[in-house]
Amino acid sequence: MAELEKAENETGLTGKNTLEKKQSLAHTLHLLPKDVMVIESFSGKENVYFFTYSHKGIQHFLFERKELEMLVKKVKVSLESPEKPYDKGSAYLLWSRYFEKIIKGRSIQKLVFIPDAFLHGLPLEALTDKNGKYLVEQLTIQYCNSSQMIIAEKGGGNFKREFTGFATSYGEGLNKKLGQIAHFKGLSLQPLHNAVKELEASGSLFSTQTFTHQQANPAAFKKNGPDSRILYFSLHSIANENNGSLSALIFDENNPEFILHSYEINALPLNAELVVLSSCQSASGKIFSGEGIQGLTRSFLLAGCKQVVSSIWNASEASAARILPQFMTFIAEKRDPAEALQEAKKWS
Repeated sequence: MAELEKAENETGLTGKNTLEKKQSLAHTLHLLPKDVMVIESFSGKENVYFFTYSHKGIQHFLFERKELEMLVKKVKVSLESPEKPYDKGSAYLLWSRYFEKIIKGRSIQKLVFIPDAFLHGLPLEALTDKNGKYLVEQLTIQYCNSSQMIIAEKGGGNFKREFTGFATSYGEGLNKKLGQIAHFKGLSLQPLHNAVKELEASGSLFSTQTFTHQQANPAAFKKNGPDSRILYFSLHSIANENNGSLSALIFDENNPEFILHSYEINALPLNAELVVLSSCQSASGKIFSGEGIQGLTRSFLLAGCKQVVSSIWNASEASAARILPQFMTFIAEKRDPAEALQEAKKWS
């Protein structure tokens, strides 16, 4: 606990809730399943602290920031576009020099990562061991904004709708309409050729209500979203890294209102068990130290949703069409979402 306080002091996170957080964390660590480990990071100017939480207690690790940040940047840059070659060399160094030391000797099946600063956007699944195997082949990986989310109770809800989805293909007028909005000027989005098919395939095993093409609009979501157990969006999204509240989902442009911003989602009374954002950079936004990324993913969580599946980087339609329908098949089998996503990635 003393090391945790030291890390928080160095990274400027100490505040009135620090003691309450420590007491809550210490009290509930023994409730974590034996095969689960949580890694929480704190990034200072010179060092990066990693704290592991498990039913056995807390451990801490200290690394110099410079080399770690350099390797993280190399991996993230190589994932910016599906056309770029993946930097497996840097991925292996990240694993062998840092994360292997933290995880080594632990009999765990699930890893929960709470990133900070430059570590946001690092996909642990893509780290590789000495044999070239990806970490996703060995562990179920989940991400959280804070340790409070790990230990918070997750209650159920009463839902009128099992699955509600939205998808469209967009037309030539999309970019012209976006250009009329100040914070979207200069953006150029391409049509989505398989979005509707992906939505139909993903929702085929559920009692499904879908809104496609011009029916896919913010008004339909606001009306039907609060009563839905699963929300699925096969749409464009725009991440705003200067003002996360202006990150947005882009519905069909043939509607007078076709944009839904993060700040609007925050205010909705949602309680979905699962939200799937099948769109590029839907996990991105503005990074706040100690608070995580302000953007679409966080907005759905703040609105009351339990778990969100979103994309850190640009995803191709082909990869989404392979992974997400299989993921939803596992969800229909009552699998844990994190485990279902791991299996879908391995399957694809």
